[in-house]
Amino acid sequence: MTVVTATSMPEQVRGGWGVQLHYRRKGVCVFRGRRFVTNMSFMEPITNTSHHLVTRAVTLELVGEEGDSRPVSAELSYDRNDPFAVSLLISHVDPPVAWTFARELISDGLYEPSGDGDVHMWPCVNDQERVILLIELPTHDGGALLQASPREIMVFLAMSHDVVAPGEESAHIDIDAAIEAIFAAEPVQS
Repeated sequence: MTVVTATSMPEQVRGGWGVQLHYRRKGVCVFRGRRFVTNMSFMEPITNTSHHLVTRAVTLELVGEEGDSRPVSAELSYDRNDPFAVSLLISHVDPPVAWTFARELISDGLYEPSGDGDVHMWPCVNDQERVILLIELPTHDGGALLQASPREIMVFLAMSHDVVAPGEESAHIDIDAAIEAIFAAEPVQS
């Protein structure tokens, strides 16, 4: 395994946000033919990537009713076999909770309020005058408000775009197989 450090990276991809300015796929670096996604703030290898599946561990903050927050470990995943969708898994709770929503909701939510259904995202400035991404999710108790680093979400989004480019999603859906599966399904008995 190749260890990526800031000093071993080419000049055009060093230094946090500079990655976004100089490399089309934010945070994705190629070293010795192996593709890495780097945590841009610490420049360490992270996450699982393949030609079909992308997962990224992220730390979100669960915002309480009083405005207090606590860290929550979560995982974002994207699968080329379901090219319009992204999943968010929070596994530290019992039972683990997963939400699936449109990848486009993330793309839009980074810049403006987004989400017509149960899941909503919007950018906001917190008390420390840092830009954050707020994510509102339905739960069995009513709802959860999470905040995330836009940088972490952008890296994940760029990773998913590396697997399936925006606008190319429909090319990765086998409509004939989907229709065949629908007709082959057993009728539901009531």
